[in-house]
Amino acid sequence: MTGRKKLSELSGISESQIERILKYLENEQQITQIKTTKFRIITIVNWEKYQGSDGDDTTSEQQKDSNGTTEGQQKDTYKNDKNDKNDKKSKYSQDFEKFWESYPKRKSKGQALKTWDKLQKEKVLPELSVLLSAVAAAKAGQDWQRDGGQYIPYPSTWLNASGWLDEPVQVVNKTSETLKRFREAEERGEKI
Repeated sequence: MTGRKKLSELSGISESQIERILKYLENEQQITQIKTTKFRIITIVNWEKYQGSDGDDTTSEQQKDSNGTTEGQQKDTYKNDKNDKNDKKSKYSQDFEKFWESYPKRKSKGQALKTWDKLQKEKVLPELSVLLSAVAAAKAGQDWQRDGGQYIPYPSTWLNASGWLDEPVQVVNKTSETLKRFREAEERGEKI
């Protein structure tokens, strides 16, 4: 049991360097730390590997107990890390993920999720198929294709504005437009 200030005084190394060293050793899984506002408990992982046997059974038992506690704490930490990762994965519903993947401008996902949740809570969010059809129609329209998609709203903005209720837009068909211009030029007798 010690503190950063005490370690600094004993070693002559600054407190900030002590903190970085302890963080490094912890990241390398050479030590574990339990911190409070007044002190920290530092446990050296695999202590018995680095110490010779001196025949003192009490010390050996304490080290085993300490190591067992450390291993248990480390396993619990790993489980908590996995649970945190699973929580992050489940943050987005399957329907939201499908909407997100279909939307051409994938910006501000967190804000889009807030809006999605709000609309679901208010029971105004339509079925996923309606949303996906509306997005597909809007993607094919002139407004969303103009200037390289510059005028595509952020997903949250589109959801807040009930974009799925917008009138169907004129679909841009570049092939038919090009063919039309080609025929007009041909009728005027222009060589292409």
